[in-house]
Amino acid sequence: MSLQDLQSFLEASFSDACQTIDFKDVTKSKSGESTVVIVDVKSCSRHLYGPFIDWVCGGQWNQMLRNVEYFVRSFRQLGVEPVAFFDGEVNSLKLHQWIKTEEGNRRQAYQALSHVMKNASYPSKKMFFPPPVLDSCLRLAFRSCGVSVCVSLEDLHKEALSFCRKQNLLGIIGNHADYVLLNAPRYFSAEKLKIEKRSITTVSFDIEKLFTQLQLQQNQVGLFASLLGNPLISEEHLAQFHWSLLGPEHAVAKLQVK
Repeated sequence: MSLQDLQSFLEASFSDACQTIDFKDVTKSKSGESTVVIVDVKSCSRHLYGPFIDWVCGGQWNQMLRNVEYFVRSFRQLGVEPVAFFDGEVNSLKLHQWIKTEEGNRRQAYQALSHVMKNASYPSKKMFFPPPVLDSCLRLAFRSCGVSVCVSLEDLHKEALSFCRKQNLLGIIGNHADYVLLNAPRYFSAEKLKIEKRSITTVSFDIEKLFTQLQLQQNQVGLFASLLGNPLISEEHLAQFHWSLLGPEHAVAKLQVK
């Protein structure tokens, strides 16, 4: 299980530590405090540029711009000001993860093009592949809406959390277990984000409860993240260790992998 798998595991297994909230109610209860929220743009991409628009035949930038305008306007109508955070330069220590991601993207692009050529029909949403220039276009779109845009220099999650703490902001909307393990002041799920006419609902994670249920102390977080596998230590390097934890009698350990 990787760090990102941990995010899904926490949402599925510890529902009592995941509370559904409406940002309208959050801003009312935070009277006199900051109502600025950090948006991890990559985590929220399905609201901005997802498989529901014609991504195969063209960039559809006008539709993307309308989506960004609607996204920003929806938050501002509730008195919440978004700050857009983008991933910047690739850290050389994470180069192997970047290569793995790009290889996956190339396979997806090939599958989508092959489907169009062979079937003369639109590919399924499972083949969705965002244009490589999307981040640059989204940055311009957010700026055109008057939103503050930040780009990380080394690590997106650490820098977003540092900014959130220093500026004493409302919290972070994202979808990565790093925000849990780094103990975000307040963490909202981008995956559960629902934007409607007069409300924006999502799930707020109670990180203290999650640590308690994982039986994890704050000083054990670094070791825990390392043993799970992360961009610096790949799952492939830890595969033998993970299998050894199962024991020879475990049903999965008896499977022969070809």
